Amino acid sequence: MNELLGALGLAWPRLLIYPGGLAALLSAWVLSRWWSYAGYRQLRSVPALSLIDLLPPLVVLTLLPLPPARSFPYGLDLPTALLLAEWPRLRILARSGGLAPEQLRTLIPPYALLLIGAGAMATALDSLELTALTRWPAALGDQMLLGIGMLFWLAALPALGGTTAELAWALRLRALTLLAIPALVLIGALAALLNAWIPAAILGWVLPPLALIGLALMLAGLARVSEPWLRRA
Repeated sequence: MNELLGALGLAWPRLLIYPGGLAALLSAWVLSRWWSYAGYRQLRSVPALSLIDLLPPLVVLTLLPLPPARSFPYGLDLPTALLLAEWPRLRILARSGGLAPEQLRTLIPPYALLLIGAGAMATALDSLELTALTRWPAALGDQMLLGIGMLFWLAALPALGGTTAELAWALRLRALTLLAIPALVLIGALAALLNAWIPAAILGWVLPPLALIGLALMLAGLARVSEPWLRRA
């Protein structure tokens, strides 16, 4: 832990500016406003969350291997990143007394989709590390499996509140984190496709916002398709 804190201190631009810090807060605000404007979920209040509830999803965003952030000696794996991203929701559930059995049944399918997507991505890359998500595999079968895993992950987000516009900053950062993880796959695919025509220095600045915008638009379609099912649930 001391080594991790020391490394974060030396990599203060990651912690305070990008991909964590100001960049994360601004991106989370823009994403929540876009969802509110699109009308998929209205802004609403939630049970009070403390400042410390911001930290777990913010840590994931800080440690994401997003270009053009400087390299970082420590990384996260998919299970740890998912657990940290879900921390605000777990805190809300704990304060509200947990889930009723019928509520739990509605969460099983989307979490199953999410875990299947994570398993497919990890299998395609033979690694659970987040840094591996940016490496586009050479084999066609692995490419297809990686893309399918990303789509499964995205398909789970509307039902899990990963397209939310809640007022709580912790939940905004959670939604951004759940979207940024599959964005790493899209960044790797686009980098492999465009690397021969566009310098890597330029790609590093262009690909992260391009991937997030593309996945946000894709999620808009998924949210529209799944909206009747979510309303019944």
